[in-house]
Amino acid sequence: MKTIFSIPGMHCESCVSLIKEVSSDFPSIQKLDVQLETKKVEIEHAESFDKNLWIKEVEGLGDTYKVQKVS
Repeated sequence: MKTIFSIPGMHCESCVSLIKEVSSDFPSIQKLDVQLETKKVEIEHAESFDKNLWIKEVEGLGDTYKVQKVS
């Protein structure tokens, strides 16, 4: 399965690193592509991936990280 999220508050490589770090705690994520230029995160994942928990963890990084599901 693939899910795409938009995180408009991403503005630098440190943001990308933080999102990758948080995502590493989710074993159901098979592939992660964080695109700073488009401010999108593409996640290939197992059906067991808890999108809501992932969103909560990313948004917990700071006020600029508001996650919006694209597809």
